[in-house]
Amino acid sequence: MAVTKLFLIGNTTVPSSWVALVLAFALTYLVIRFRYGKRISGVLADSMFYFVIVWKLSVILTDFENVIKSPLSIIYFNGGQIGIYLGLLAGMITIGIELKKNGMHTLEKQALFLGFITIQSIFQLAMVLMNEGPKSAELVTILMFSPVAIFIWISIHKMENALIQLALLFTASHFFTTLFQPSSYINNSFFTTILVTIFIIIFLGQNESNKTEGRL
Repeated sequence: MAVTKLFLIGNTTVPSSWVALVLAFALTYLVIRFRYGKRISGVLADSMFYFVIVWKLSVILTDFENVIKSPLSIIYFNGGQIGIYLGLLAGMITIGIELKKNGMHTLEKQALFLGFITIQSIFQLAMVLMNEGPKSAELVTILMFSPVAIFIWISIHKMENALIQLALLFTASHFFTTLFQPSSYINNSFFTTILVTIFIIIFLGQNESNKTEGRL
């Protein structure tokens, strides 16, 4: 969904996409912390933190001249599309370091995957609620993200070796949703899903023999 609404927070005007992202991060952390415990929710929180930091500071690379003239512009601006991908890379590296350093059980990998789809789903639904757009686009977004996210949450512990298949299902549903958006169907949000899906397939899709059960 396109950004059509701005929010005044203190003396700063922020786009609805920022509000939606903060909401998605906060709610997802709480859900993963409650269901899976402190360790893996901490890994997820670290990846979100580094995403935000790199995303915001990337404005130094994309608009260096203006940042030098007005350093406080870092607070109000970000690196745009390039910043999103750099932040996403930082988040992936954070998870990759944890994976290599301490390893992860299958259940923990599932938790990270569920964390991503929850962030993306809440973000998309929040954007629908906070912005104005074509009713068809809003309806398809709600009908695709909500049921698919719920289905994945219910199915992931019942389906053997399901992580890759469910990741591809989520990507396909996101692609279908973008076809009904007024802007180009290739956008930052969908590219994010594609990149994270590739990361999941390569780094999280491998089976672990020491699978744990229940909450960690």
